[in-house]
Amino acid sequence: MADGIELKTVGELTETNYLPDSPSNGRAFRVQHLEIVQPRPSNRRNLTYLLTNVTGLQSVVSFSEGDFTLHLKPLDDSARNTKRIEVLRSVLPTATIETTTTTPLTEVEQAVDDTCDLLSLALGTRVEWILREEARENCLRIYHSSRITKRYCPLSVIENDTHAISDYLRQAMGGRFRRERERIGMTRAVLNTYLDAKSESDFLQVRALKLVIAVEMLKAEYMKVASASSFVVDSECFRSAKPRLKKALKEAFKNAEKDEREALYANLEGLNRTPFRRQLEDLCGAARMPIAPGELERFVASRNKLVHYGLFYFETATESEKAKIPPLPNLQEEFLWLLHFVDRLFLRSVDYEGPYLDWSIPNGPRPAFLSRGPIASISSHSVG
Repeated sequence: MADGIELKTVGELTETNYLPDSPSNGRAFRVQHLEIVQPRPSNRRNLTYLLTNVTGLQSVVSFSEGDFTLHLKPLDDSARNTKRIEVLRSVLPTATIETTTTTPLTEVEQAVDDTCDLLSLALGTRVEWILREEARENCLRIYHSSRITKRYCPLSVIENDTHAISDYLRQAMGGRFRRERERIGMTRAVLNTYLDAKSESDFLQVRALKLVIAVEMLKAEYMKVASASSFVVDSECFRSAKPRLKKALKEAFKNAEKDEREALYANLEGLNRTPFRRQLEDLCGAARMPIAPGELERFVASRNKLVHYGLFYFETATESEKAKIPPLPNLQEEFLWLLHFVDRLFLRSVDYEGPYLDWSIPNGPRPAFLSRGPIASISSHSVG
């Protein structure tokens, strides 16, 4: 039949002239058994997602996610498009993700989004899917998506070749990426800020500022998911002590004008804020990121100058500050060192352990290995 319904008879089929309420040209049959078969549409379909700005891929990379397998494939003209985006710093499709599955589309799409985020982190540039093709038997549906793409940036943190990308994806997928990013708080907004800091469209100070803001955002998200307090002692306990603190300040600065004392009192709440260095240490500990001696102090020094002055530590450090933390030789090296610190933190935020690219040297990058640091939990800063 035209609508796909099949009629099957079993046994003898005979014609009869009994046609109540039927057209005069109709025919009636008598059957012993009649089987009606109505084929149900299959949930199995082929899905293809078109990805932008994936570079370094020469062959197919396959990895499992739940009960289906994703296949990351370079386009036939990906080599040509890669050369174009590397020269023009543009946005072009270079790869696809393909799968054949009965899994609900929302779950497949979540896995594809996760893969795009992981590739973005590894390649240092925003990878995004812009088209989905859904093929079923006798049906083809193409969906064009309006998604935010970014111009290509070459600061990859994982070696730009098929083998390294394959090892990286196989380690992080299978639910591990989603689990770790939720535990640390690496939202897409945090990741996008980090990627935007790598973009070559801004001046170096602005790019460095975006790097430290990305860390600030990640720290804030981690404190939220870890239910950590930003106060040194319980806020109610501190509030009850404020009258005594004001009295002590008044005694210490007897000659101060009223407006000067009011300014001191207004800053009292800041005394109860956990220092940024300690919060950063907690974040790095939760991510199990190995830290060399002096690294936290150097990052905090750069962060403070960038946040308060919009300039590098190299540009603004006083002589007494230089005696404690010697500045790096120039702006470029300070930026590259910050980039190296944040690269490692974000890789460890998805629990990656393995080879990566160290951009902290002027003639870099150089291959290095990121290990897993000791287990650490957030410090108990709040005192009741």
